[in-house]
Amino acid sequence: MSYSYVHEGANVICTNMTNGKPLQIGISRVSTVILASKKAPLLNIDDRKISDTFSCKVASKFWGGLQILTAVIAVAALAVATVATGGLALVAAGVMLAAAGTSIVAGVTGLYKIGHDCDATLNGTWMLPHGGVKIDKKKALLNQSLMNCPKGGVVSIIIDPVIAMAAAKEITSNNNAEIAAHLTSQAIIGVITAATAFTPIGLLVAAPIAVYGYIDGENSKEEAAKKNLPIWRWSDVGESAKTEGTINQPAGAIGAVVENGINLTRTNQQITREMMEFNTQAAMREAAGDAAGAANSRLAADIASRSYPSTRSALVGKDFFKGLGKGIAGAIANYLIDRGSDSYEAAKAKDSAKASRMANFNDDNQNINVVANNPS
Repeated sequence: MSYSYVHEGANVICTNMTNGKPLQIGISRVSTVILASKKAPLLNIDDRKISDTFSCKVASKFWGGLQILTAVIAVAALAVATVATGGLALVAAGVMLAAAGTSIVAGVTGLYKIGHDCDATLNGTWMLPHGGVKIDKKKALLNQSLMNCPKGGVVSIIIDPVIAMAAAKEITSNNNAEIAAHLTSQAIIGVITAATAFTPIGLLVAAPIAVYGYIDGENSKEEAAKKNLPIWRWSDVGESAKTEGTINQPAGAIGAVVENGINLTRTNQQITREMMEFNTQAAMREAAGDAAGAANSRLAADIASRSYPSTRSALVGKDFFKGLGKGIAGAIANYLIDRGSDSYEAAKAKDSAKASRMANFNDDNQNINVVANNPS
């Protein structure tokens, strides 16, 4: 089998690309071996400079998902803040500002990462170079050579521009569908997370956990994908829905308990004030010789004292179990949504990998009229 040597400006594609067209491989050294027909240097394994960014799907998915998740939480917190009162309104407003700020930072960071993540190829390693021939003292690149990008993609050299363009378009289409599914799932998960903890305290508890769960889960999935591990065994990967689910189950209940505690304190304070007023009235009427009026005031104070609510029933009542039930339902829904989305995303990733392999296969017989026969 013969493979073509590679010159500066040859086309490259990546399984993580979303830019829709092949890029070109460049050189950042002084070369002494020039391909006369192209007036371009022949490349070796040190040549890893890519002409532009592939607009990596990893950055689009990670930062876009975080942006949407926190934006949904911010909207939910704003809605809660408009109906809450006192300190609880301030709590909800604080959650809203924090979530909105995180969403903005995620959006800006995402744009930067999309534009610069392909710089990681400068630290990549070309595989399958020529085993014996060296160019400028380093192993020569061939059109069979591949690079595992540190971001998880596979960069391939495609000599034929038509094959390269077709592969780039197919891979981009698959990856854009993958991104859309991921962003949609995170929007839905954000809505469910907010609905399960739709109280100021509930959101205060659930929002940071949701963000942490998303970051931890996506990092785990990325590492699993790099190692070709399955991502559906519950014990293997701490995906975002699993982490959020563990917290969302008690989050609604915790929110109910805390807010019921606040309401209980307010009620008790009001009853205490009423008792003091009735006892003061009784003392004043008794001093004025109004025995009947004094007796009525003491009776009113006694009735007020009996209206103190039960602490246990106030704290762990129907709202507690309602919140717990909502949390469990939300956890199950989030897990199923995340699992379904990831299954679809994995299928699209396999389609992209297949498109890359087929492009390499179809390009095997293409060359620049300088070939290596049976390179070891």
